[in-house]
Amino acid sequence: MSGDAEPIVEHALEAFGSEEKAWHWLERANPLFDGNTPIEILQTDRSRYELVDDELTKIEHGVFS
Repeated sequence: MSGDAEPIVEHALEAFGSEEKAWHWLERANPLFDGNTPIEILQTDRSRYELVDDELTKIEHGVFS
C-alpha cells in the first residue's frame, strides 16, 4: 500500500476505535466504492482517496451512507 494511504488507515483506526473493526471496514466491499473495498481504492486510485476519507468522517459523526 502506498505511504500516501497511511493517513487514511490511521483515520479508519480512529473512526472505528479498534484495529479489528477498522480493517474489517477497509477490506469489505462497499457499494459506495462501486463494489470495491476501501483498501483497493487506496491501492489503485489516488484520485478517490478523498472519497474514502470523507466516508470515514461521516462514520465518525454518525452519518451512515
